[in-house]
Amino acid sequence: MVHSAGRLVGYRFVYFPRDRAFNLARGRLANNELAYVAHLDTTCFVPEWRGKGLGKFLAHTALSEVQKLGLHHVFATVAPNNIASMRAMFASGLEIIDFDPDFKGKERYIFYRRLGGDALEPGDVKGAMNLHPSNTRDMHACLKSGFKAIGLRKCEAGWTFELIGS
Repeated sequence: MVHSAGRLVGYRFVYFPRDRAFNLARGRLANNELAYVAHLDTTCFVPEWRGKGLGKFLAHTALSEVQKLGLHHVFATVAPNNIASMRAMFASGLEIIDFDPDFKGKERYIFYRRLGGDALEPGDVKGAMNLHPSNTRDMHACLKSGFKAIGLRKCEAGWTFELIGS
């Protein structure tokens, strides 16, 4: 939580799914790893506190706390039009590994990071593809063919993903 002058101005919710039915790791990790998963869930700020880097701060803080608990895997979902949240996830070393066109009735990119490992940095990318985050159809095809997104790049046309093949 973030407070200013005794007032709550923002928070992040972290979910620990363990062996519950709702676990973003199901089908993506071995069953014996499900107990070591955390979801970076809801982040919310009052409007006047948005755009100040607090989303990145709370994501980094959450990752540190999750790692102290001995968990190894972090997942998150972000709407394709939520550039600020995607930037916070990328800045925290998470990568887009999948796309769900019907996640609780909404489109969502699935982010993932294995804690304790080295995250790729945007500078490691051999090239960026001009693919806007709202172009979910083409992004889904890229993800299914072995690419993952490790960053966003600002360009004249808006934002594009930095993709790398596996």
